[in-house]
Amino acid sequence: MLSFEARPLEGGRKQATFVLAPIGDWWYLDESRPFENTGICNMAGHAPNCIYYSGGWYWRGRGAWRLKNLIDTSKIGSDVRLEEVYVDAMGIYDWGCVVMRNDRSLAVLTEEGVPIWKVEGDRILLGDRQWVRNKYVVGLPVSGRLDVELWSDMYALIAAFSTHYANVTLVFSYVPSETQPAAVRVYIYDLATARAVPNARVGVLEGTTPVAEGYTGWDGWVELKGIPAEEKGTVYALSVAKSGYHPYLSSVTVYPGANEFRVGLQPAQVSWWEAAKPYLPYATVAAAAGAAAYLLARRR
Repeated sequence: MLSFEARPLEGGRKQATFVLAPIGDWWYLDESRPFENTGICNMAGHAPNCIYYSGGWYWRGRGAWRLKNLIDTSKIGSDVRLEEVYVDAMGIYDWGCVVMRNDRSLAVLTEEGVPIWKVEGDRILLGDRQWVRNKYVVGLPVSGRLDVELWSDMYALIAAFSTHYANVTLVFSYVPSETQPAAVRVYIYDLATARAVPNARVGVLEGTTPVAEGYTGWDGWVELKGIPAEEKGTVYALSVAKSGYHPYLSSVTVYPGANEFRVGLQPAQVSWWEAAKPYLPYATVAAAAGAAAYLLARRR
């Protein structure tokens, strides 16, 4: 999962935050290096954002985890700086555990694997059966594509222990590109019938803040104008709401000038009771009339 947050900073800079979780989306175990007893943690409250290493008497926990998809700083903006790095960490120790080795490191690397920034050993604090958030102020200019490595090598005597790392987060600042106006045309249709859906509310959002909103016409089209967009494209959220359909929310990249998107809405499943509600007054009248006719016929 990628989390992107932008807010004004000093000198017109903005901030971009990358939370490298869930683990399955972001990380892989580097099998070209020695590894034992490490994986994605499934403990309650840890999954799916935690990598663990376990070790004990006669066995060892070690391995290096790297990013599946590198972070391309050219897509963030210009004059990019790595401002902060975070990692949540925890140790779980059995009674009587004697830790013989617990080496660990977290590093930001170039695409070629050269370390740009690194923290290791006791500088990564481990909470005793509770999460501790480690925050590191970096403040380094960066460029190109970046990798991240989480590494550990540990074992113990007498009993077992495990170390857990979650929510590795990189915070960048950058200078945004100049924006130009964009127009977004959206066509809304019914996925079941392929027909146009009129009077659907369509919104272009930055986070949860609407940038532009409107309603589709009888032909299913709506055009939203005056949306700021960078030359390389600006990511917005596109939301669609219409009674009788499931709500729609997805990310779209908007470029200066004209943009066009087509969205199919999935009809909501309606229970027989909900479907019958509009006809209940008529059914009640018909039932009453039928009962009256029956009673009248019996009297005769």
